Amino acid sequence: MSAVLEENSYHTDAQTTPPVVVVGTGPVGIHFVEQLLLRNPHIPLVIYGDEPWEPYNRVRLASLLTGELDFAAIQNPLNLTTHHRVVQRHNCEIVAIDRDNKKVYDRLGNCQRYSQLVLATGASPHIPHITAVPLSCIEDQ
Repeated sequence: MSAVLEENSYHTDAQTTPPVVVVGTGPVGIHFVEQLLLRNPHIPLVIYGDEPWEPYNRVRLASLLTGELDFAAIQNPLNLTTHHRVVQRHNCEIVAIDRDNKKVYDRLGNCQRYSQLVLATGASPHIPHITAVPLSCIEDQ
């Protein structure tokens, strides 16, 4: 997977309308952003992902590992027009949310205001109880 450089343009308090902030670059986060842009192509958006590479479809990862799909089949980049107002921040984990002041903070201490916040961070998988495999072995991975 190719690494993506973080963009350094943060929406500051001086701007009149804060952007919509989406936390999560998995399939749901990417689909949400694309659907929102279909309805309002000029809406300012900032999307955060904590992984250092471009979005990919995690649901299809097992098929890649088994050889059923190639890498191109799991890539899930944003389909953007040339005049979009989207800032993508990869390798940029959100560590705090200030709901009262409508701000998120990333692990580097940067603050981002938002007009609306969408959390599309995925789910935790169900880990079945298998007596031959202690849960502590699974948790350590």
